[in-house]
Amino acid sequence: MPKINKVSLSKIVEMPKSWWILLGNELSERIVDHTKNKGLDVFDRKFKKLSDKDWVDKKGRVIFKSYKKRKAAGEIARVGPNSEANLWATGDMLSDLKTRRATDKSVVIGWGAFESEKLLWNQNGKPKRVVTTQKKPIARSVEKSIQKLIDKQTQKNIAKNNTVNRIKLGR
Repeated sequence: MPKINKVSLSKIVEMPKSWWILLGNELSERIVDHTKNKGLDVFDRKFKKLSDKDWVDKKGRVIFKSYKKRKAAGEIARVGPNSEANLWATGDMLSDLKTRRATDKSVVIGWGAFESEKLLWNQNGKPKRVVTTQKKPIARSVEKSIQKLIDKQTQKNIAKNNTVNRIKLGR
């Protein structure tokens, strides 16, 4: 049986800091896509639709149009016309998700203080729109796509360190 060098094995899973930064950026982009374009929460469930209900007085006169109607009509400052529930009004909150720290062993992504407050408000509001939790930081579908990137880099490291020997028996 061929001997496998322990140093080479450790290098298979070794990733440089630059790779972790790229992974953090890619993860951030995939979470935004999952939330904004697919309209899904961290549990891969569709966000509850925006309400059509207007605020009316006792006589039934509309005092305040529903958020959905105002959003669809483009009547909210800095909000494009769209009536979907996707946590993308001005784009500030989701756009603020980015790599915050990286080492040669890990990456931390997250939001700044102001935007994280909005995130918590959405997670605790009615209806709840949950993008991440401590127990479930990323959606399963996002996790699968990131795992593919990790697998790809691991395969590159295996090839680079030449740690896999193939032995052909027979003809």
